[in-house]
Amino acid sequence: MAKVVRAEAFQVDVPVEALRTDAVQQFVKQETVFVEITTDDGLTGLGYAYTIGTGGSSVLTLLKDHLLPRLVDADARRIERIWHDLFASTRSTTVGAITSLALAALDTALWDLHCLRAGEPLWRMAGGFRREVPLYDTEGGWLHLGTEELVRGAKVDAARIGGITPFLKVAHLAEAFNADVCPHFLMELHVSLAAALPNGKFVEHIPQLRAITKSELTVHNGHALAPDMPGLGIDWDRDAMDDLRVA
Repeated sequence: MAKVVRAEAFQVDVPVEALRTDAVQQFVKQETVFVEITTDDGLTGLGYAYTIGTGGSSVLTLLKDHLLPRLVDADARRIERIWHDLFASTRSTTVGAITSLALAALDTALWDLHCLRAGEPLWRMAGGFRREVPLYDTEGGWLHLGTEELVRGAKVDAARIGGITPFLKVAHLAEAFNADVCPHFLMELHVSLAAALPNGKFVEHIPQLRAITKSELTVHNGHALAPDMPGLGIDWDRDAMDDLRVA
């Protein structure tokens, strides 16, 4: 068994590399909420979610006060069951941004553990369709689109829908209707998920973790290469994270 013996959450505020503004808001900092899960076999998984400047403390509070205590003693290999139970335990607040972000930080940590235990990278464990994914860049321009056009694009974001577990469900449902998936933001995570899927068409090019990682994604000729290291494939710089930690 891979019983959870410790589950902690903390927040790191990452400065934006370029100020981004749209019709709704300004992106001035990335509140990055992390969840670290350790199991009785000695493995530790690290997952994360984000906000673009507000609400991070609320996500952190929900994790610390409600979700993480329920995780202790659970079998970390039963990712679907854990997600379902925690989702049900927050039914009065789901589905909404704060709850979805909290679930995502926890779920990605479980997937990190899942991949580390297998000694495999996320892109293979989630499907392994290919390793290279084309990139796209955007700074807005979607306000003229109608609801049907936006839905048809399936621009899903793992953090905003509760993690990798629901992300894969959305992607497979989209494939059943011959729709491609072009994930929003989180390129360091989404490159592995898009690479795993036959309908993972593009990944949004917004490098936002340079300040807290030791290495960047390999990008060549407009394509990103999904990392081949076991786990989520993100080479975290824990010293830099400690320097930017706010809670």
